Amino acid sequence: MQDRSEPIALGESAPEFTLKSSEDAIFNSQEQIDKPTVIMFMREFTCIQCRNNLATLARNYAEIQAQGAQVVVIGGGNVKQAHALMQTYHPPFQILADTNRDVYRAFGINKMMFIQRNATFVIDGDGIVQHVNEAVIPGAGFDYPSLLRTLKNLQGTPTP
Repeated sequence: MQDRSEPIALGESAPEFTLKSSEDAIFNSQEQIDKPTVIMFMREFTCIQCRNNLATLARNYAEIQAQGAQVVVIGGGNVKQAHALMQTYHPPFQILADTNRDVYRAFGINKMMFIQRNATFVIDGDGIVQHVNEAVIPGAGFDYPSLLRTLKNLQGTPTP
C-alpha cells in the first residue's frame, strides 16, 4: 500500500487492504467489498465521539442494508481492543484493527499536529470512492444523513 498525504478523493479507487477483525479473522477488502460499503475510520478505539458514531451505524444498520450496503469500522489499535469494542456495542458488522495505521495512511487519513484524523467513506461495489467525510474533530468526520443520501443515490433512489 502506498501512503498518501491527502485523503482519497471522490471518484478514485479505494486501496486494497487486509486487516484482522475483532474476532481475529482476516478481512481482505478485495474479497469482501463487493457491494457499496461504508468504511468508518475511528480516531482511536477509545474515542467517545467515534464510539457514538459507531453506535449510530449499528442502530441504523437495517436502513443501510436496505440500500444494499454493508459497514466496516477500522480503528487504530489491536485486535484485543477491537474485540472489547465489539463486546461493548455488539454491532452487526465487523470492527477491524489497524495496529500500525497502514490502512489509515493508504486512505490518506493522517495525523494533524499529533491528532489522528477520523473519516467516513462510501466505496461502491466497483471499489470507487463515492463519499468522503474526514476531519480532525470526531463529530465532523461523520455525517449520517449525507452518508445515507450517497447510498440511496447509488441505489437509484431519489433523495430530497
